[in-house]
Amino acid sequence: RAGIITFHCVYNVGAALQTFALYHTLESLSEAVLVDYYPWYHRVANHIFRNPFNALRTHGINKKGIREFFYLSCMDCRFLQKRRSVKKYQKFLDENIKRTRRFYSYEELKEGKPVLDVWFAGSDQIWNKDLTGKSLDDAYLLKFVDGAAKKISYAASVGREMEQEELYTLAESVKGLDRISVREQSLADRLSSLVQKPIETVLDPTFLLEKSEWMRFIERDGKDRQKYILVYALEKNKRLNQYAKWLAKQSASKVMDISPIDTGISGRVKKKSFVDPVSFLNAIYHADYIVTNSFHGTAFSLIFEKDFLTFAHSARGERMRSLLRELELDENLAECDAKIPFEIRHIAYRQVNLRLQKMRQRSLDFIERAFEKGW
Repeated sequence: RAGIITFHCVYNVGAALQTFALYHTLESLSEAVLVDYYPWYHRVANHIFRNPFNALRTHGINKKGIREFFYLSCMDCRFLQKRRSVKKYQKFLDENIKRTRRFYSYEELKEGKPVLDVWFAGSDQIWNKDLTGKSLDDAYLLKFVDGAAKKISYAASVGREMEQEELYTLAESVKGLDRISVREQSLADRLSSLVQKPIETVLDPTFLLEKSEWMRFIERDGKDRQKYILVYALEKNKRLNQYAKWLAKQSASKVMDISPIDTGISGRVKKKSFVDPVSFLNAIYHADYIVTNSFHGTAFSLIFEKDFLTFAHSARGERMRSLLRELELDENLAECDAKIPFEIRHIAYRQVNLRLQKMRQRSLDFIERAFEKGW
């Protein structure tokens, strides 16, 4: 039996989809279960909705309750849209992934963990202390696992450049793992000399499943769909906006923006906030061109064989660079300080898919070896 611990309970399409992909890859090899770990810092991050109806529940239908209700409604007039999206996230997990009971702390997890043969920590930025309460969380280092169970990291990431002192701390922390794999080559290079263990670079779990396996979520209803340029951004980028608007003008298309932030893009734009995992996949699949600074925006553009241009994220651009460099798609990455490439860049996917298949097989081999005796 195999277990996974990762960032699964955050309202982020990349987190949900990488969890789904790793779970189903392991399920094809063994019985698999996802540990429903929900620590305080995830609960704080998810507590983004101030429900205006709580004012009526607290104060009653009176002057004070009604005044606060309208205040909260104005502060977040899209509350109901957010809540619907959260319910769809929950439905996606409920329908597709088998989970343990919920653990709210490391102590609870250490005491009540299931008995498993192999443990996988990852993927996602599980070693980014900015996302785990300003310090490494021992849960994502599998320190709660005892006995003969194997402890493996899969495509773990720190998501940013690390100071040398942080790197030393991480190196000491991962020495207890039996096998280590990370998502970025730069992290593998810096860690390997300190850990004195081989560190492999593997693909993000979303690439472990082929295009045909993701098609189960795609709506193909035969309706006439309007052409659109898709924008999916995780930070504001004026150059990205300018390129998307130029591209829409060149192709007589509209712009659809499904970013979870206010991108500031204006003009003929259709905005869809708070998309759930299935809506995200459909938006990518049906787009004519994708403009993004998201890793998973880039990943699913590749999986669905779409033309795209990725603008490097100012803080988390390394994993995009690493992926596109290995696929020989450097021209489809616009660096932070580069000029806007006012041209439409088409991709010859035959060669890209051959390279991607080799990388996928290498990653699958790493996982399959975990179930071999004596490994």
